[in-house]
Amino acid sequence: MTSPRETTHRLAPAFEDPVMEAQAAFRQLLAAQAQPGSIAILRGPVPPPPLGIAAGAVALTLLDHDTRLWLGDRLLAAGVDDYLRFHCGCPLVRDPSQADFGFASDPSDLPPLDRFMQGDDLFPHRSTTVVVEVSRLASPGTLRLVGPGIETETSLEIGPMSEDFWATRRAMQADFPLGVDLIFTSGDSLAAFPRSTSLAGNPCM
Repeated sequence: MTSPRETTHRLAPAFEDPVMEAQAAFRQLLAAQAQPGSIAILRGPVPPPPLGIAAGAVALTLLDHDTRLWLGDRLLAAGVDDYLRFHCGCPLVRDPSQADFGFASDPSDLPPLDRFMQGDDLFPHRSTTVVVEVSRLASPGTLRLVGPGIETETSLEIGPMSEDFWATRRAMQADFPLGVDLIFTSGDSLAAFPRSTSLAGNPCM
């Protein structure tokens, strides 16, 4: 029997025009990934909390029945899995190393980044894209970024993130092109942090 909560979340709105709105969100995602450190505003429906608007738009754009999804415990407890499985048809996994996408509503709800799928030498693209909601996302900021798509150096304010998070992210850079791609969201704002982007100096915690 379907629970009242499951029915409520399934009825929560998705894109009114799935093709046009998903294409628009996808273009913004591509632009953000091409210019790490830039902030995009993603329009979309208000999904069940604590999933934010930008994170929800990413999910509705990128998830389908072929993408394995990992969700943080807070999202699971709120029934966001019902919403995403109904609208996207994506299978849920509990092992981060098996996930094509991972979503967390708070940095503290993430496992260590190196537990997610990293790809391998033959197929480095077979890795997890991790989407994490943060309370602060602004540009410029104290986190200095360098790499492809950045002319010299750019900066972001992302946080709060733990020292362990950034230490793991730094250690993973040595294995490039393996690794995970990060997308930080805050409300309707989004910034991409692909694996090719490096941290310059010491990040502000």
